[in-house]
Parts: sequence; structure tokens; C-alpha cells
Amino acid sequence: MNEGPNNGTDTYDYHLKTYGKDLVYDDFIRNFTASAWDPKEWVDLFADAGANYFVQVSKHHDGYTLFDLPENVTKRTSVALSPHRNLVKELFDASKKYQPHLHRAVYYSLPEWFHPDYKKYGFSIWPGGNATNPFINESLPYTGYVPLTDYVTDKIVPEMDTLAEMGTEIMWCDIGGPNRTTEFASAWFNKAAEQNRQVVMNARCGLPGDFDTPEYARYNGVQVRKWESNLGMDPFSYGYNRATPLASYLNASSIVTSLIDIISKNGNFLLDVGPTANGTIVDIEQQHLRQAGLWIKSHAEAIFNTTYWFVTPEEGENIRFTISPDAFYIHSLVKPSSTLTLSSPIPWVDGDSVTVVGGKMHGTVVPVHRLNNGSIALIVSKEVSAGDQYAWVFKIPY
Repeated sequence: MNEGPNNGTDTYDYHLKTYGKDLVYDDFIRNFTASAWDPKEWVDLFADAGANYFVQVSKHHDGYTLFDLPENVTKRTSVALSPHRNLVKELFDASKKYQPHLHRAVYYSLPEWFHPDYKKYGFSIWPGGNATNPFINESLPYTGYVPLTDYVTDKIVPEMDTLAEMGTEIMWCDIGGPNRTTEFASAWFNKAAEQNRQVVMNARCGLPGDFDTPEYARYNGVQVRKWESNLGMDPFSYGYNRATPLASYLNASSIVTSLIDIISKNGNFLLDVGPTANGTIVDIEQQHLRQAGLWIKSHAEAIFNTTYWFVTPEEGENIRFTISPDAFYIHSLVKPSSTLTLSSPIPWVDGDSVTVVGGKMHGTVVPVHRLNNGSIALIVSKEVSAGDQYAWVFKIPY
């Protein structure tokens, strides 16, 4: 809205027409009820999707936290304000009870767009200082604001400490900027070590962290340093956008093939689902996630606890490779024809038995022979081609 009229998003014009000049951003807080939200349904969906971890937004740039905090830190929370619920804790509790294998994590924005006490640290589009009503050019109050001596010391640190105490296993920060992450992280890591727990943080907390996070992007080649590609099922937004056509949401085939491409290059795949205002995940997203999850679970041995092949992650446009301590895996991102020919020096020798992984033909032996030019040819029957969808995986056991 602050970009004014006639900008690319039409937000200013839409808001003025729909809500008028006197309704401002913080007035929408009271409309956030999470009335249909069931945390068990969410963690069950994540498990059905084949995920091993989830990253819940705890606070975005607007400074509204979805967890509880002491009143001397802020009252701009989902507990002090509508819907008067500690949403992060409820989700973590549901995960512990119903899907304990899921690793629990949080996204956390260090700066806030318009926190009054961030003004001395402000930069770029995170200027700090009170927001302005763009229609009448008047300064706006910051709902739930508690005056602080220092934003970094008195807000960032206690918020991150609170999330650590809640049991987050990944601190997925955003934006960076002024911070005291060194002090926070040393205490967090040491306590986790004492409890024999593993915790990690991304590269956006103000330190190099443990992994990089390309956004709506991925690397074309292997990265020896661990990384994680993140994007939304909505091609335009991490949040729910009612203007997005249902056909535009990422489908199961794209989820599966993206996952394979990313893991073949030493990456993880963080896929965002944007819930509606009442706390539900739209049906088309649930369908696609569960469809992808069936494939992922059927092919888990070629996905989880694998890593990249140091020779090359891929051959051509549609072949990817992963390895485990016990086997070499060949992934075809398109339905293979009668012969799948590979020129890469894959670890196959005469006598090795190549089998199908997952799908209706799981365990089926695939005939293989070496061509005169040294390439390997896998003979793929019609039954094997028809026995799977999204991607086809073949295993060479060591």
C-alpha cells in the first residue's frame, strides 16, 4: 500500500475501493480468528506429504508473533491479540503427540517493517519507525507496542530464546540485519548438545549458519555446502492468494521431480503452503501434497539418507543420480522408453542386478547390457514404464 496508486500489485487501489481510507493494516488483526484451524490436521498432512520436518512462521516482517511472549517484550502477539492462541506451541504439541518423527522448526524475521524502536537500525524496505496511513499521510500506532531500550537486545534476543525454549530444531531466520545471533547461538547450541539434540540455523540469522536458502530458485550443480530450495505451491506467493487459479498450484509431478533434482545436488526442499485466514489449507494443495507423498514414501530409499554422486548429479535434462552407502540410484524424470541408455560412468559391472524402486513393479529386475561405446543400456518393459508415475527409479546395489 505504501507504494501508492497504480503500482504493479494494485494493492493501494484495491484497498481504497474495498475498505476505504480509514481502515489500516492493524485493523485486520481482529479478523484473524483461526476458527477452522486444527493443528492435528496440519501435522497429519505434512506426514502424508512425506515430509521429515516443517518450518512454521513464528513472526514475519509485520511483527505480529504467532507465539506468546512476556509483556515487557511485546503485546503484538496471537495470544494478547486475536485469536488469543499460542499457535506455534499448539502446532509443536500436535506434532509431538501425533507425528513425533517430524522435526519441528520456525521461520523468524529479525527486523520488523514499522517497529518504532527499529528506526535507528532501519535499512532498505525495513525502515523502522511508525507506519503511515498512505491515504491521509498520518502516522499510525503500532498495535501491541511496548517501548524498548534497544530493539536487538530487548526484542530479537528474548524472542529467539523463547523459540529455542519451545524446542525449535531449525532457526530459519530471514533478512538478517543488526543482531546478537552469536550470543544466542552459542547458548542454544551448547544446551542442545547437553541434551544430545541436534539443531541448525540457516544463513539468514546474521551468521554463515549451516545451510543456504535460495528462494524460488535452485542451483544447477552440486553444492558441497548443504542448501535448501524454498518456494510456495502458489507460483506467486508464500501466502494464500484467492486470485491464483487452481491450475497454477504446484502439482504432484512437479513436487516429485523438483525434490529429485534438488537432492541430487545436495539440497533439501522446503515447500510452502499458504493457509486461508481461518487456518485451512486449500483442498487442491492438500490433494497434490498427498499424491506426492504416496510416491515419496514408495521410493523413500532413493530419497532419504542419500547424497549426491561426486562424478555428476545428472545426465542430460531428465536423468538424476543419488547414492547411499549400499546402492546407486538412477532417477528418470520422464517415462522411459524401451531402452534407457546412460553414458555416465555409473558403477555397474557385469553380473550386477538392476531393480525397479517403488511403484507397482517394485523389485522387478531390469535387464542391462554394456554397449560397444561403453554406455549402459537398461531395457525397460512396457509394464515397468506403466508401473509408476511422476518419476522412475532404478537401483544398482553394491
